[in-house]
This record gives sequence, C-alpha cells and structure tokens, in this order.
Amino acid sequence: MCWKRRTGKFRAAHSSSALAVNSFAQFKGALSDLYLPGSKDFSSLCFERKCPHGLAGRHSPNLDFFAEGPGGIVAIESKCLEPLTSHPAIFLPAYDAEIRDARRASTWFAQMQGLVEYPRTYRWLDAAQLVKHAFGLTHSFPDRATTLLYLYWEPANRANHPFFAEHRAEIDRLGASIAGAAPSFISMSYPELWQRWSGVSQPQWLQTHVARLNARYGVTI
Repeated sequence: MCWKRRTGKFRAAHSSSALAVNSFAQFKGALSDLYLPGSKDFSSLCFERKCPHGLAGRHSPNLDFFAEGPGGIVAIESKCLEPLTSHPAIFLPAYDAEIRDARRASTWFAQMQGLVEYPRTYRWLDAAQLVKHAFGLTHSFPDRATTLLYLYWEPANRANHPFFAEHRAEIDRLGASIAGAAPSFISMSYPELWQRWSGVSQPQWLQTHVARLNARYGVTI
C-alpha cells in the first residue's frame, strides 16, 4: 500500500512525511536520477509503504519512503523534529512470543532484547521503531537485498547545538551494534543527501530542486 494523502499533520512545516514527499516526489518521473545509499537503478518508488511483520493482529510498520529495483530495496524512515523528544523503547510481548523464524537469531532481535531490558539505552533515537521496521522488511522481503535508511533533518547551524551531535552519536552506536545485519542499516542527514544530489554532474532540474529544498529547510535555530 503506497501513499495516502494526509491533511493536518502533513501540512505542518515540521512534518517528517511532508519532508520525504517534498524531497522525493520529483523523482517519480525521473527514476534514473535518484541516488540513495544502499542501491541504485530504481524501477519504482512509493510513499507510506506498509511492510507486515507477521505478528497477528498488530499494525504493520509504516515506512515514509520506499524505492526498489533489480539491485534491491531502500526503505526510508524520515525524521524532522521527532528526535527532539525522548524515545524510551517499547515492545509488546508479541514480538518475543511470535517471532520464531530466522529473525530470532538476527542482530536486530538481539538489539530488541537489549532494549526490552534497558529501554532508555537511547534517548533521542527511536531505536525500537527502527527494529520494528527491520522485522517488517525481513518478513516482507526475505529473499531481497534490503537497506533501512534513517534520514533525518538538521539545521544549517547544527554545530551550535550539542543535541544534534548527541543524536548522531546514538545513531552511530546503533549502527555499530547491528553491523552486518539484514536489513543493512545506513544513516544520513537530509542536507548530506541533498548535497550529494547537487553535484555539478547532476541534471539542472535536480540542482534546482535541491536549491528549493535548501531554501525551505536550510534554516538556522
């Protein structure tokens, strides 16, 4: 199931869903120009993609953006201001009781077990949400190469605010703890991705697109 229009929250300036749509919707007619870490040569994309995790009666994880092609899948969890709020980990008992397939031996499952025991391992990073996405991707696409990309906003003056360094440190800590896991985990800020898109070798429309994104989101706080 792909993107369904949302009003209200979607229209908010701080909407992470709108941030993803504003960034990626232009590629619907130019898939060959889309660069994402983790794969290339995409053949389709969509927004608000559900990836069932196989737990009976539980809502499936909902990814903000999803691109796939012959080389594999890149699924994006988009963040704008959400990391400014603390995120203790919460898992229903069903995750331990019902996951009995190969995922139970994965590094992602070990990460879940650690978070259940120490739910405040991460303060700003919603690690539990990422683990649930990983379970959904593995269950939905067991035979495909998949990448879970954590894509987050930062202001132009992030160096002036220690919080953003703390958030990055938590991302790096999670990444180190699940290195080599499937799906693979990659993180990048939106400004870093846009900078990659704005290279001189890129088509003019994409450079113009990046300039508009930076004008809208490249603010200082």
